[in-house]
Amino acid sequence: MRNLQVLTGINISNSSASTVPELGELTSLRDLKISLSDKLSKCKTKEEMLLASLCKLSSYKLQSLHIIDNSSDDLLERWFPIPCFLRLFRMSTNHFLPQLPKWIKPSLTKMAYLNINLREIKEEDMETLGDLPALLYLEIWLEPNPKKQLTVQSTGFPCLKEFLLVCSDHDGGAYLTFGKGAMPKLEKLEIPFHRYMRVSKHRSP
Repeated sequence: MRNLQVLTGINISNSSASTVPELGELTSLRDLKISLSDKLSKCKTKEEMLLASLCKLSSYKLQSLHIIDNSSDDLLERWFPIPCFLRLFRMSTNHFLPQLPKWIKPSLTKMAYLNINLREIKEEDMETLGDLPALLYLEIWLEPNPKKQLTVQSTGFPCLKEFLLVCSDHDGGAYLTFGKGAMPKLEKLEIPFHRYMRVSKHRSP
């Protein structure tokens, strides 16, 4: 199956221990959709096998990774090296990563679609995301609300067309400030109505 390019619907938690390392041998795989559960975090051996397979795939041709995750494990934080061919990353889960993973860097020059759940996002994280040169769609789910105001710099997100920001705590004070000229190609902005958003009148330094 070395020529396999698309693999969807596989449940890692229910798969045999021999199946998980075989993922790392799919050198032609471009599109991967996997499901995880709490069972995985209870089986550290299988968890490490999955991490090893993802690390191998990041060095091959993987372009799309969709995680359906009901576990509480922070496996994705340890993913390396940088998956340089990745174009799409999507999380369909109630699990929130504690911070922006270190592998999300401007060197992801092909990343066009990013959907991620975070417990915290910092000013420097917004700058990092804004420096992704090919990013067209960004969806961020936060729990709880940001501790500080988030600023979109005037030079950030040069290609972004759609931006969705959702905060789970309806009583929080999350809001955005957009520097003049920020997101110049944005066509769709979606923020729940109870959030406060304002546009800066001054150009960011």
